[in-house]
Amino acid sequence: MKYIKQAGKFFHSIKTKKKQFGFLLLEAILAITLISVGSAAIMRTYTTSLAAGIVSQQYITASNLIEEKLWDILALSDISSAQESGAFPEPFNEYSFNVSIDERMPEAEVDFDDTAAQEDSSGDVKEQEEQKIYILYTIEVTVLWEYRNDKKQLSYETATIRKQKEEDMDDFTGDL
Repeated sequence: MKYIKQAGKFFHSIKTKKKQFGFLLLEAILAITLISVGSAAIMRTYTTSLAAGIVSQQYITASNLIEEKLWDILALSDISSAQESGAFPEPFNEYSFNVSIDERMPEAEVDFDDTAAQEDSSGDVKEQEEQKIYILYTIEVTVLWEYRNDKKQLSYETATIRKQKEEDMDDFTGDL
């Protein structure tokens, strides 16, 4: 009898252990599922932030290219209305640009700081007003590029004032 009781306890412990092993397997599957979903969410966030960083870097590069193009235009002594398109050289050959320079209506101004005192034949001093013609130019530079089959662009617009060239001033001051 003693052996039967021990055998009964043994089989009972086996049944209990089987139930525990089954429960542990379910817990393991659940834990692996939660870890997989969490890891996928973290990886998705990582790839999204990596893509945002790449786009941000492209916008910074485009901004620097626009600034360089604007300084090249502003450094010119003679600016005139123009439209220009092209591509940047290596290593920025995936970027292209459009430049638009528009001339605004010129206005004549008398600059009293630049008046010249002249003496006439009677010895009287007359002040002669010097006419200066200024022209306002608006400059718009747009940089274009493509990222993941999506066309991106960045535009800057600025203005500059230039003194009219002496040979062209007769057009504005002829009747004054």
